[in-house]
Formats: sequence, structure tokens, C-alpha cells
Amino acid sequence: MIAGRRGHRRGTTARALAGAALGLAALAGACGSHGMGLIPPPKQAADLTSTTEQQDLTGVGLSGVSGRTTTTVQVQGGAATLNGSVQGPDGPVAGAMVHAERVVGDGFGSAEVATGPDGSWQLPGVRGGRYRVRAWRAPDLALVNPNVFFMGASDTKSMTLRVDRYTGPAVASSIAPNPPLVESPANLVVTLGTRTVDDRGVVRTAPITATVQLTGPGAWTVGTPNPTTTTGAGRASWEITCQQGGTNPLSVDVSGTAADGTPVTGSFPLDVPPCAVPPPPTTAPPSTTTTSPPPSLPATTTTTRPRTTTTR
Repeated sequence: MIAGRRGHRRGTTARALAGAALGLAALAGACGSHGMGLIPPPKQAADLTSTTEQQDLTGVGLSGVSGRTTTTVQVQGGAATLNGSVQGPDGPVAGAMVHAERVVGDGFGSAEVATGPDGSWQLPGVRGGRYRVRAWRAPDLALVNPNVFFMGASDTKSMTLRVDRYTGPAVASSIAPNPPLVESPANLVVTLGTRTVDDRGVVRTAPITATVQLTGPGAWTVGTPNPTTTTGAGRASWEITCQQGGTNPLSVDVSGTAADGTPVTGSFPLDVPPCAVPPPPTTAPPSTTTTSPPPSLPATTTTTRPRTTTTR
């Protein structure tokens, strides 16, 4: 019986293997047009159209941003007139530029006009209000402090604008303490530069690189190297001591080169205030301290009365 069961099992197994082989053959035939792979190629995706719907943000609140409103200030279009002349160190200045600003609050508008051969100028048809007016001629003449005034809506305002010369080397000095005290050290700083006026009327100063030396007939002693050399900013400094009160002239001798390569040499007086004599020291007299004795206490009197005893 054991042998018969084994034969039956072998027959069943053989039939199962034969069925599996037929299934694989059928599968291979079905996939023959796609090669040896068992995964079919992906189907081609249909065209997709993406649509984005715009969101309505009208109800979203935005936080405020600090700032101010800018307003254009008008100058022309009025019934007032500005006129005058520009005068320089040598007389009327032809070809100078006059710049007028009409100021309203924090804003302003401007108008410009050039002077004629005789230095005269005119700005007709301007509006009334508060004005700042200045003038210049590059590269040497400028008015650094503008005329400030108010004019009515139909006024005519005439003025003479006086420009100064800003060209060549310039020397500025400062001393501390101010004024310097006799026989007390002070710090002196000298700044050297060459000045020019740009095309907007601004005075520019370029530093001078030079060897500088303090000189003069004043009663001064110098406690630091003299001569010395300026820094990149055109500055030089010394420690000096005044030996007598009053005016003590002081100058600086310069030998160097400007920023544009022009040689700069010469002696320039310094604006140093007169030396002050310190007040003599005051000595307070010795203080005297008096100690009063404490007030005496009033005397105390004790009275003893005799005691009487009565026996009944």
C-alpha cells in the first residue's frame, strides 16, 4: 500500500508540472511582442490642463507702513519777481548761477538762472512764500550762506548776492584749551587743504600732503617734533606752551603737494587766541574752632524735715 501511494503522488506531481509548463508557454507567447519583460509599458497619459483660480484677497488687511507724503513744490506760475546782481571780490560776476528755492514745510522746489555780462539776473513769474537764494561760479566763487526771506504773492524782491573766493591752499587751526594758559601745555591742530567750488556751488576741500613747521615771533615752546608731516587727512598736531600773556603770533611753513599734484609752499598765519594768565592760587586762612562748654545744670536743693512722733 505504501508503494501504491508513492506512485499516485508521483503521477499527481508530474501532471502539475506539465500544467505549469503549459501556462508559462502561453504567457511567453502573449508577451512575445514585448520582449522578455514581464511589466507592460506604461500607457501614454492624456494631456492635462492645469487651471489656477485667482484668490480674492480684498478682505485681507495689511499693516500700516510709516512714512510721509511727498508733494512737489511749485516755483513758477505766480505774480512775484526775484531779481538782483551777483558781486565778487573783483566786482560784478558774469556767468554765475543763481539758485532760488521755494520752501513749503519739509519740501522745496527750485529754479535757476545765469547772470548776464553785468552780473544781473531776474526770475519773473514766481510764487510767493519762503525762499532760500544763493549763487556760485565754478570753480572759484560761492555764497555758502544763502539769503533767506519771505515775499508776498505779488512782491518784487531785489537783492545783491556777494560771493567769496574759494581756491588755492587753505589753513585752519584749533587749540585746546581755548584760550591757552601761560606756562600750561596746549594741543594745536592745523588742517591743510586746497579748495574748489563744484558745479552745484558746494565748496570742496582736498587734503595737502606736506612737511610743516611752526614759526613766529611769539613766546612759544614746542614739546613735540617740529617740523612734522601731515596725515592723509592733511592734519598736523603739536603740543605747545605759551610763555607770556597776551597776543603771541604763530605761523606754519608748508612745503608739500596738493591732491592734483600742484606744489604748495609758503608761510600761513594761524588764528590763535591771546594767551591768558591763570589767576593766582588762593590760600584760605586757617580755620579756628571754638568749643563752648556745655551749659551748667541748675543746683538741686534737698530739704529734710524732722519727723515728730507722739505717744498716747
